[in-house]
Amino acid sequence: NQNSKNEISEVIKEGADIIMLPFIQDISEVKNTIDIIQAINNNIRFIPLIETIYSFNNLSIFNCSA
Repeated sequence: NQNSKNEISEVIKEGADIIMLPFIQDISEVKNTIDIIQAINNNIRFIPLIETIYSFNNLSIFNCSA
C-alpha cells in the first residue's frame, strides 16, 4: 500500500504501541512494514496476523509453528 508509511506514522503519533498486519500475501509486505516501524519508532511492537493460506504455510518466516 502506497499510504502505509503515512498510515503507520499517524497511528504511532496518536499513541499506538502495537502495529498488526492483516491478510499477509507476501513476505515483502512484512519486511516493508517492519522497516517503516523501525524508521519511525523502534519501540513499537509488530504482530503479523496469520489469516491467509500464504501466512499459514510460511509460519517459519514469522518464527512460529502450528
